[in-house]
Amino acid sequence: MIKTAKQILRKPFSSDMSYHLYRAILVGIITGLTVSVFHWVIDHTMQILNFIYPKMAAQPM
Repeated sequence: MIKTAKQILRKPFSSDMSYHLYRAILVGIITGLTVSVFHWVIDHTMQILNFIYPKMAAQPM
């Protein structure tokens, strides 16, 4: 059944709406943490590479 805007706005915190709201918040938090960890890993990898590459150029194997 498709609900109209008036039906949704009459009960903004019904159990169905609350479930979707909590689920959306949880997905947002998990996504944000995943992206933050990914950026942290990339940043530290680049720092390590910026340290290693000049040493490799100075002393090639």
